[in-house]
Amino acid sequence: MSNHIHTNFVMTVFVVMLIFWVLTTVAGLLSLLIGLIFSDRRHSEQGCGKCGYLVKGLSGLNCPECGADLREVGIGKPGRSRRGFVVLGSVMIGLSFLFLIFIFILLAANA
Repeated sequence: MSNHIHTNFVMTVFVVMLIFWVLTTVAGLLSLLIGLIFSDRRHSEQGCGKCGYLVKGLSGLNCPECGADLREVGIGKPGRSRRGFVVLGSVMIGLSFLFLIFIFILLAANA
């Protein structure tokens, strides 16, 4: 009876770890793809380094949107960076490899 309970517990842990592996792998790949595909979709016009307001053709050195001095905050391309998605995707894929290693250890211990 005790061996049967142990086998059921091991199979339950195996199924749960397999589900976590699939979820972390899919989430990691999606996050990585979002970060890589959309990372360079930015406008070609220059914007305020603080708020992103388009500053082309301004006569002054202050942003009319946020009031920042453009000499201090700089002028860059507007748009959002998707670097966080790349980092999150990489971490999730790394976590999925840890789950996969644990699954193989669990299978080897019960073979």
